[in-house]
Amino acid sequence: AILIFGMAFAFKAQAVFLTPFLFVLALRKKIRWLYFGLVPLVYLIAVAPVVLLGRPLLETLLIYTKQSNTFDSLTMNAPNLYYLLPREWLAVIFPLGILVTITAILIWSKSAAQSEMTLDRQNMILLAFVSVALTPYLLPKMHDRYFYPADALSIALAFYSPTLWFVPILYQIISITAISGFLFNISPTAIGTAALVNSLTLAFILKKQRTIANLRGMSQKAGLILSWSAALLTPAILVGFALSFLLTPYFLRIAYALPSQETGFNKSERFHWAAETTTYLGNDKKTVYLTNLKFENGNPVFNDDEIARIDSAKQVTQTIFMISRTALLGMFVLALLAWIGNSPPALRRGIKWGGALCFGFGILLGAMGLFAGMIAASLQGADTLARLNPIRVLQIAAALASIGIMISGAALTKIDGLNGL
Repeated sequence: AILIFGMAFAFKAQAVFLTPFLFVLALRKKIRWLYFGLVPLVYLIAVAPVVLLGRPLLETLLIYTKQSNTFDSLTMNAPNLYYLLPREWLAVIFPLGILVTITAILIWSKSAAQSEMTLDRQNMILLAFVSVALTPYLLPKMHDRYFYPADALSIALAFYSPTLWFVPILYQIISITAISGFLFNISPTAIGTAALVNSLTLAFILKKQRTIANLRGMSQKAGLILSWSAALLTPAILVGFALSFLLTPYFLRIAYALPSQETGFNKSERFHWAAETTTYLGNDKKTVYLTNLKFENGNPVFNDDEIARIDSAKQVTQTIFMISRTALLGMFVLALLAWIGNSPPALRRGIKWGGALCFGFGILLGAMGLFAGMIAASLQGADTLARLNPIRVLQIAAALASIGIMISGAALTKIDGLNGL
């Protein structure tokens, strides 16, 4: 089996998806560790003709490493959660993803090897399926077709475990949806949905594996890590929601409904041009969108200095949104881990701590609103911006965001079941 595995790796690097399963067998002493030496031996034999024909040995040995740099993207439509992360964060997320994958695979392999699970045919198929489904799910830079081994083994799994009859159906749907992104250019939303379905399906399988293995809840250390992770993600999520509200017409109607100093615009004009500005902050339009905005007399709404200021504000806004969406995705993963590990209290405890952090942050944000006048005064050289954002509007924005975050944080600290933990 290891010999054939070595041949598979010589053909395609994706054979490594089965490696965690082989590690489990080795840890359970079903395979001798010495046999793994066959893998590099087969690989050397496979590349020998190429080297003899003149290709440098080192370049040939590292060909898989170079292939990983072919595409500059976190995922090539693979139905995993990297599809939902911002592509701009590749330099940070890629090494972090590799580290997370190695850590998670080692934990899973050790847990499966030390469990009470008997290695009969049914459980062997289950572990092999988890191996080929979990590895490409955790790894960045995966392609849409890389879940094919999971597609195939899910069918065998359903025959050995008839209660899991729906798993191969879901995986066919997941893979077909992912590949359709290339074949038919379907909506990215559909591929994102496939990634979420894949997450839920894999979580269900991992939960079943733990049940069969008679594994208990998380260790105290793992539960504490989960709690603190949830606590740190909670404020980022709420800040994103608060900022989203400030970019809606509802905030503008509240802010401009209150008395303010004369700005040279009537109420309708103020609302119209402010809405154009907030729309630009929240979408992916380029600066030409602002350049093309004209008053009725043909004069530009914003001068060059104002456009530069708005563009800088947009970069900050988009960064906050990306952090918030990533934090929300992280909380989704933590919820799955808490469910798989039978440790929902650890998640609830973390959210409670996060609520307390939000309450404190809301107070700080409210205090910062007192200095909104300094921000307004800094708009020297700005005409339209200064008139659309007088000090009263900035103070209202800070106050509403502060109140919303404080109320949300206080509510999270009162989640049922948190007391006494």
